[in-house]
Amino acid sequence: MRVTFNTYSDILIPQLNSSGTQTAKLQQQISSGQKITEASDDPAKAQEVLSLQTQGAQLQQYYSNTSHALEIAQATSSALGSLNDVASRASQIALQGNSITSNESFDSYGAEVSGLIEQAISAANQQYNGSYLLGGTQTDVAPFVANRDSGGAVTSVSYVGASSGASIQVGPNTSISPYTGGATNGSFAGFINQLVALHSALQNHDAATVASVGASISTAEDDLINLTGGNGAVQSRLQAIQTSLTNNYTDVSTRISSINDVDIAQASVQLTKSQTAYQAAIQTAAKVMSHSLLDYLQ
Repeated sequence: MRVTFNTYSDILIPQLNSSGTQTAKLQQQISSGQKITEASDDPAKAQEVLSLQTQGAQLQQYYSNTSHALEIAQATSSALGSLNDVASRASQIALQGNSITSNESFDSYGAEVSGLIEQAISAANQQYNGSYLLGGTQTDVAPFVANRDSGGAVTSVSYVGASSGASIQVGPNTSISPYTGGATNGSFAGFINQLVALHSALQNHDAATVASVGASISTAEDDLINLTGGNGAVQSRLQAIQTSLTNNYTDVSTRISSINDVDIAQASVQLTKSQTAYQAAIQTAAKVMSHSLLDYLQ
């Protein structure tokens, strides 16, 4: 068989290129810590890693949504707590209606209830990050509007918010509303108007009406306690979802790591072997290419 001089270069050059490519790939893996830097490195595993990374990004977004929902629920709990404090104090005052005998006492309690009305309106119009909490899906306008007489005293309160609260997606098929609903929000206006009625009865020194309004305020207080409990249940559920999302994200990250993370010690050994083989191939090529047919015709 006739072997031409070019045969050696035809064999050696591809081998050198292959060895050099392998060395460069190992250096890149050690530098980045990743086995797959391009899809062509391992198409099947690259697709699996991309799919897992997409899942991880979705889990991160759901976690962010859940955290936002939890913050809203906690802020709503604060507003409900303030309203409940007002209801508790107003109920205590109303219970003393039949025992109030002096005009001074009526007037003193009336002044206190006036302050409670303002406190209730402020709590009902509480904001979180610039958005109103108790207005349903309408979060950019104060949901409770107070009508006042010429002296500035509140004569009635109206709810002008939306009829429903927004839901937040916290999972592929799960949405939760951390807001109170429109009907519930409307009942807050009714509660504040009961405070207005209590204030009017105290101003008129009408003990019987004070006691009568007090029964309605007591019912509103019970409703607020129940709402606070329901809000706590929502918070617990959101916290449980956060834990689940964290565990799922950790699992996805572990799977990505098992597929794509480089064993630095093992890769370093392989790199040393590859570099040695590459240098040996270069030296061999240099010796072979330094000769010609003339060297054998002497």
